[in-house]
Amino acid sequence: MEKLTIWNGLGKIAKLHLAIQILFPIFLKTNHLFD
Repeated sequence: MEKLTIWNGLGKIAKLHLAIQILFPIFLKTNHLFD
């Protein structure tokens, strides 16, 4: 059960990391437009 929790945690971190990689450049571009 502990291993499953760790894998679920890693999966969430991986998804969050992926979301940051996708969204962060978009955020920077939109932020630059409002400057």
